[in-house]
Amino acid sequence: MKKLIVLSVLLFGTLAANAQIRFGAKAGVNLSKINIDYTTLAQTVEESSITSYHLGGYIEFKAFPKLFIQPGLELHGLGGKVGTAPDDEKANMMYLRLPLHLVTRLNLGLGSIFAGAGPYAGYALSGTSESNGIKKDINFGNAVEDDYKKTDLGLSFLAGYQLKSGLNFSLGYQMGLSNNLPDDVAQVAKAKNANFSLSLGYSFKL
Repeated sequence: MKKLIVLSVLLFGTLAANAQIRFGAKAGVNLSKINIDYTTLAQTVEESSITSYHLGGYIEFKAFPKLFIQPGLELHGLGGKVGTAPDDEKANMMYLRLPLHLVTRLNLGLGSIFAGAGPYAGYALSGTSESNGIKKDINFGNAVEDDYKKTDLGLSFLAGYQLKSGLNFSLGYQMGLSNNLPDDVAQVAKAKNANFSLSLGYSFKL
């Protein structure tokens, strides 16, 4: 049994080394807003951003030379202000996101530059809105009385620099593609998340 355990550990270590698996974590600042588009009405609304945060982790597998697959799990504070003061409404929402990036790297100086893109799927965990000093919980669902759907689908882009120590800095942009309004409201309007992120992270090779 001991020999089998030792052989299994050695085999796993060999496969991990050949696969060049990396684990990473990151956290940082979000600058997000909600893009509103009225599809049937000649009406526009003013949109502005709010500041929040994000944190998460990822695994990175080498697929081809200089090309890596990077799935992750992230917690994002999103939202925005819609309308004009004093009747504007501020929404703060927390999402759990699963991004899947295809990343390329290029050695440069004391480390490497990297860039990537791919889809993401998000799920709303909680949220509050405030208007005229009155706060309320956001209802997530697809019924007429709900405010937003729970799901959020879109594209994610990132670029940054990683030192040989594993410390890295990155910029990101997440562009929502799905209409997050309930189906009954979606016939006249669309609401999509948009977010810029600045991250500080660390990764290590297994």
